[in-house]
Amino acid sequence: MDDLSRWIEENKKLCQPRKEHAIRAVRHLSRTERQNLSSEEISYMRSAEGRWFEMIAYELFLDLANRTNAIKEVVLKGADVRGKKEIPALGQDGFFYSRNGDITIRGNGQDLAEFDLLLIKSDGSLVFVEVVTSPSDLKDFMQEIYYKKQMIRYMFNQKAVTFILITSFPLTNYKGGRKVLGSEEHLSICTQACETFRSHISGTWNQDLMKPVLPAGKTIRA
Repeated sequence: MDDLSRWIEENKKLCQPRKEHAIRAVRHLSRTERQNLSSEEISYMRSAEGRWFEMIAYELFLDLANRTNAIKEVVLKGADVRGKKEIPALGQDGFFYSRNGDITIRGNGQDLAEFDLLLIKSDGSLVFVEVVTSPSDLKDFMQEIYYKKQMIRYMFNQKAVTFILITSFPLTNYKGGRKVLGSEEHLSICTQACETFRSHISGTWNQDLMKPVLPAGKTIRA
C-alpha cells in the first residue's frame, strides 16, 4: 500500500465531497449543462449530472491536495484551464485539453481516451481517477481501465499505475464493481447519492461560493 492509498484509507471522512464542493463544481458547467441539471428529459439530465459529479470529484481532490503531501499535484481541468487548447494535429503525443477543459490523451494527434481526473503522487507517478454515477456504466469497465493503465505504462514508462474510482453507489453490490476492487492498485470512494448533492445547489446561495479554491503550488496543466 503506497502513501496515497494509506492516507485515503485512514481519512475516509475527509474523502467525502461536501456542500462547498458541489457548489464550486457548478462553475465548470456551461449554461446549457446547468439548465439540463433540472431538465425533465432524463437523457439530458443524466448527461449534465455526470459531468457535474465529475467536477465535484475534481473540487474534492483540490481540497485534499491541501491536506496531504501524498498528493504532489492535481492536473487542472474545466474552468481552471486558461489559455490555448491545442486542436488535434499530427505528431501530438501525451495529454491535451478538449475545448471545454476535459483531459484527453493523444497518439499522433488522435484522441485515444479521456481521463476524468489526473493526480501526481509524491513520488512523481501518475494516478488517474474515474467517476461513475450509474451501475450500468460498469459494463466492460475493466477493459477501459486496463486500456488506460496500459497507455500510461507505455507513454510514461510507469510500471505501477494507481487508479481511483469514485461512485455514488456501493461498488460491492455489483459484479463489475467487485472486479474493480480486485487489484491492490485500485482504490474506491463511495459518496452520497447525486440527489443529496442536488439539495446543496437548490434555491439561492451566495455566488462567491463558486470562486475557485486552488491549493498553492499544487496544480499543473496537462
